[in-house]
Amino acid sequence: MAQPNWVTGSGSLGTIPEGKFYRATLEAYDPDFPSDATKVKYFKLSGDLPQGIQITENGKLEGTPKTYVQGVPGSVSQNIKSKFAVRAYTQKIVNGSLVTDKINDRTFSLTITGQDVPDFTTPAGSLGNYFDGQLVNTQITYSDSDLDDTISITLASGELPPGVSVSSSGLIYGYIEPAETLLGYSAGWETTGFDSLPLQFNSGTVSKTYSFTLKISDGKDYNLRTYSIYVGVITADSNAYTVDSSTVTADTVTRAPYIDNYVEDLGSFSHLNYFIHQFEGKDPNGDILNYSVSGTLPTGLSLDTNTGYLHGNLSNIGLTEIEYSFSISVYKKENPLSSNKFDFKITIVGSFDKNVTWNSNENLGTLNNGEISTLYVSATANNGSNVQYRLKTNGTNNKLPQGLILLSSGNLAGRVSYKTFGLYDRQITADSDTAVDTTLVTTDTRGNEYATFDSGTTTFDSKYQFTVEAYNAEGVSSTKSFYINVNREYDTPLQDIKIKTLMSSTDRSTVNTLLESQDIMTPSSIYRPNDPYFGVAEDVSFTHLYGLSPDEIKHYVESMENYHYNKRVTLGGLETAKAIDENGDTVYEVVYSRIIDNIEDVEETVSTEVGDVYPNSLNNMRTSVINKVGKISKELPLWMTSKQDDGTVLGYTKAWVIVYTNPGLSNTIAYNINKSYKNTLNKLNVVIDRYILNGKELRTWDSEDFRWTQHVSTTFDIYEHSYSVDKTDITADTTSNTADQFDNTSTQTIFDGDSTKFIEVEPYTADITMKTADTIDISTDGGYRDYKIYTKTDKFDQYLLFPDKDIINSK
Repeated sequence: MAQPNWVTGSGSLGTIPEGKFYRATLEAYDPDFPSDATKVKYFKLSGDLPQGIQITENGKLEGTPKTYVQGVPGSVSQNIKSKFAVRAYTQKIVNGSLVTDKINDRTFSLTITGQDVPDFTTPAGSLGNYFDGQLVNTQITYSDSDLDDTISITLASGELPPGVSVSSSGLIYGYIEPAETLLGYSAGWETTGFDSLPLQFNSGTVSKTYSFTLKISDGKDYNLRTYSIYVGVITADSNAYTVDSSTVTADTVTRAPYIDNYVEDLGSFSHLNYFIHQFEGKDPNGDILNYSVSGTLPTGLSLDTNTGYLHGNLSNIGLTEIEYSFSISVYKKENPLSSNKFDFKITIVGSFDKNVTWNSNENLGTLNNGEISTLYVSATANNGSNVQYRLKTNGTNNKLPQGLILLSSGNLAGRVSYKTFGLYDRQITADSDTAVDTTLVTTDTRGNEYATFDSGTTTFDSKYQFTVEAYNAEGVSSTKSFYINVNREYDTPLQDIKIKTLMSSTDRSTVNTLLESQDIMTPSSIYRPNDPYFGVAEDVSFTHLYGLSPDEIKHYVESMENYHYNKRVTLGGLETAKAIDENGDTVYEVVYSRIIDNIEDVEETVSTEVGDVYPNSLNNMRTSVINKVGKISKELPLWMTSKQDDGTVLGYTKAWVIVYTNPGLSNTIAYNINKSYKNTLNKLNVVIDRYILNGKELRTWDSEDFRWTQHVSTTFDIYEHSYSVDKTDITADTTSNTADQFDNTSTQTIFDGDSTKFIEVEPYTADITMKTADTIDISTDGGYRDYKIYTKTDKFDQYLLFPDKDIINSK
């Protein structure tokens, strides 16, 4: 039997519009039954079909192409090409069942055109009737389904009234300037004397309809629409407006003066300086104008009522920053009722702001989701005063990446949340009750893929903007706005395994004395001392594994079946290393002690006369966990991946980091430690007996379904705080309860579906003294512990204690 022959040629199947139903048929035939189209079946082998399009078993491509945002149809702003392979196959019966017989694969592509032409929504025609001297302030509205397009509106033809212009956003704005009358005469009285010339007539008033065409464009397509504005004047011979006209009312003031080129915010200026600004009034009739002010002016400034000049010496306001708001009225000197009022604001800053220099650029850098921040802001006070930092409040919208905080030192501390905005494409899985002829789902995909837009070029919530205040003990000093970009590197959170060692109380006391000694750990030498991810160590611990899959707790427990039992290690001599960024600058340095494993190079399995033994080398322990739960990322701390002075790159290093230091100071601190503790640290009795899972987002991640969990909105006092008629423990014959009795045993307020937790301080203890029913049950069957498995961690579930085992090689 021959394989199916394709009739439909490979390559492009054409271009189809988004949002419209599409159907096409792929054609292949079985050479043994060329006239029977049912003999050949089809399915998508690989690649991606356009969203909304599927292929049926009989070879039909059909559906409505669309991009979906959380189930809601959306639009794309460019053509998207999808490439996919289709398998044509025949079947045969083997042992009473249909199985695939012959196959033939072919690759195709479909292009979805996503370009939507922008269009005006403001109807064509008149935009209103105006007098010369009046303000035109009309927004032209439009629509464009492609939300990321940049729209521009321009004047294509015709003319706007003089003094009026259109912005690129479609705002038609400006005071209408007087137009010349017929025959070229200017509006107003004639300049020659009465009867100085033969019979003469002043020209009549000018009323004109200005017609113009606007063009809207997204850079790819455009539309045109024509509008008009009627401008008239009111004089004795004007017939533009009649007695019943609604345009002119009893309180209408025509041809009122206005301030030309009006801008509300005058800007920021330093105190103790001379300031001058002119408000330029304009009158359609050319009348003499005066000015007045209301509101609060900065101390030292005054307004000249004849010229419109605001001027004077700005007074000393100390170490503050003040915004002043006031209004300027411009009116006809001979007719004060003909006026207009305009609002302004001006900011005056004190001398401390003047003498502060910001050292940080507006763009602080880019962090991957899940990355520990080393970013900071920095400013210098020229008078030498100590500067602290805080987020600006009072109307400022600050948006830091989730997981980061701004410390008073200027350091942006914390780890960026792994959970950033993303869209799940929940594929149909094999156990679904719907059609199964879709993309094949394997056990490691779990039916989840993140949807992308525009070939992955569209991003969401990736720029975080905030404003920082630098201040001293005397008050507010200076502000500056910054932003951080967050790159979505990972679709799932990562977990680390940390080992916190077990030591005797005497040894712990020795370590605590070292770590708390400010003579050795001089505060000025410590890198980010208040940052929980840097500074000085709190105990003897080290990270055993980085970048693990956020799998279920039971799989971590299963990985401990072999190789895991209490282990004694030795602290090695002191070493130092540098963390160097991509610019070649040293970010920080570390002083560390290597963890010495006395059976590091032993084989994974050792055969003995009494059976196989699984030596608990750190390498074997690492391998068993990775093989069970998987490793997603190979990223390591910066100091492990930086080129050191001797030209080497350390790579993963089993080490207790004692302290993070500022550049150039690690050797000094290492010397100070060696001077007092050189023959002490390597004699400490250090035992490993547990794992600590470091996954700060475990509570919001569903390890079984491999997706973020959903939580209800924040609620307050949702639980009953008083007796109700359906309360089972209070009956009608109870005589001790009164109607106004309050139930003091009500449940506490819940936040965010119980997802909010408060971190408790972990005390130094030799072991976990509390054993609860949901942690580890101890049994007597041969000394092995029986694990009760939970997929969600509780207060002590982060600790995975090594099982007790009788082992031959117990080093």
